[in-house]
Amino acid sequence: LGLTELYSLPQRVRTAENSSVERRVPEAEPELWFRLRRFNSNGADLNRGFPDAFAALRQQNVEPEVRAVIDWLKTETFVLSANLHGGALVASYPYDNSNGGKPSAIRVSAPPAGSQLTVSSVSAGPELVGRASITPDDDVFVHLAKVYSYSHAWMSRGDMCKENRPFQDGIINGYQWYPLQGGMQDFNYVWAQCLELTLELSCCKFPPPEELPALWMDNKKALLAYIQQVHLGVKGRVFDGSGVPVENAVVEVGGRQDLCPFRTNQYGEYYRLLLPGNYTFTVTTTNTNSLFFKVSENLHLL
Repeated sequence: LGLTELYSLPQRVRTAENSSVERRVPEAEPELWFRLRRFNSNGADLNRGFPDAFAALRQQNVEPEVRAVIDWLKTETFVLSANLHGGALVASYPYDNSNGGKPSAIRVSAPPAGSQLTVSSVSAGPELVGRASITPDDDVFVHLAKVYSYSHAWMSRGDMCKENRPFQDGIINGYQWYPLQGGMQDFNYVWAQCLELTLELSCCKFPPPEELPALWMDNKKALLAYIQQVHLGVKGRVFDGSGVPVENAVVEVGGRQDLCPFRTNQYGEYYRLLLPGNYTFTVTTTNTNSLFFKVSENLHLL
């Protein structure tokens, strides 16, 4: 979206855009696009190679392209993201994988700067609900997916690709669609505390160049509406008694037991995307001090 085009948009859209920082990765491995294939030179599928909290995929065993994305995610506090694909027309949301619904799941510890991912067993409760693998923030993910599908020219209608797999409201839980290990949207949510959707934007996996202008028009409104959702929920900062920002404090929302706790960044900032409602927050610092507070979320949906 060009700057001149941005300032011709409605005021509320300009305000959301001006108060957000956006980053784009055109292609994790450009060679794959030019050669119309999904595997890199090592025969690896990059969207199956991220560390996976539900499988034996660890940070040490990843492809260089995946490593570059992981390192990049550590440089900023990303809040909302989307992974753009082709081959279907649907908004897919986490989880893509599951622990089989076992009562003894896993909990991930991910201090933000320079440390390795660690995994330990805890009783996190079954994530499987019917055929879907549900996150603690499922209500938010469903909202985000519907924002995109209903803002898109056609997506909310369901099976526009005529493959006899209708998607109600144009959305689907990733695991319910087809389970996969090592996906980026699960990694971003679990370890990078960033809510991500996988957006399948065209029935053709590799649409020809002449179709791109029409695809842009189909998705332009939806992309802008999705970006605005970054301002949902609660954001704040944590300070110590001397007014110094507290890094790596755990910020938890009552009733939402995340595999990896959300933490403050180096500026003491935290961001939790939440729908309007009443929430109880617990903030715990490294010296085990805890603070409890309640929030009434009366913000309108963007």
